[in-house]
Amino acid sequence: MALRLSFPCSVCGITVEMNTDDPRGFEIVGKENIVQWSDFIHEDELPQPDVEVWERSDEMPQVGSTRFVKASYPFNEQVGERFWTLFMPALSELNGWDSYPEEIEKSGMAECTFLRVISQTEREAWIAVRVEKFVSLSEAKHEFRSQHRADILKSFEPFAPLYTAVSGDWILLEGNVQSNLGVWAVIEKTESGGRMILYGEWEMHNDLVFCGHLELSKQELLSVPELAELIK
Repeated sequence: MALRLSFPCSVCGITVEMNTDDPRGFEIVGKENIVQWSDFIHEDELPQPDVEVWERSDEMPQVGSTRFVKASYPFNEQVGERFWTLFMPALSELNGWDSYPEEIEKSGMAECTFLRVISQTEREAWIAVRVEKFVSLSEAKHEFRSQHRADILKSFEPFAPLYTAVSGDWILLEGNVQSNLGVWAVIEKTESGGRMILYGEWEMHNDLVFCGHLELSKQELLSVPELAELIK
């Protein structure tokens, strides 16, 4: 039987397996915050899994390449399985797009095959993955057919007031309730309104990211006060 790698929640001690069966009208369902990307080339260069200070990667994953990534909760995958996850460059990986919105266009969704475990502790592990596919956020509008889902922005209403960060045509929209659960989206402004490329939902035991090409009219964007200020 192939090895399954998972980690316990630091608060309650359970392991979780996130459900990626429902795409919510998007093309890809991925898992956020399960791996951090490195530029290490050889296994003997890797620090111990419990070492926190090491250089995160700015290099977008290349299809066919083998990369060393650091896995932690809520990672729960079996060797040989494929999974989608979000790649963010080093500064936004550590601090978020709200601090570095200019890195949104350098981010993307990576489909990886879990190849092997290199070293591990109870809460973290270095693993090798093969990149099977990569969709940069700037190319998603060409990669996926456009769709429309009129209710998607209603998901944000319970989380108002919302926070926004802007870089060029990219808008980060996010909200949370007492840092216990939240939603976020990455929207690219267009002449007719915008397109939602990413949508995320998170709570204590769930951290999902959805990727696709949902067209939003200007009227729909104006219905969200925080967005209305940005697209007048």
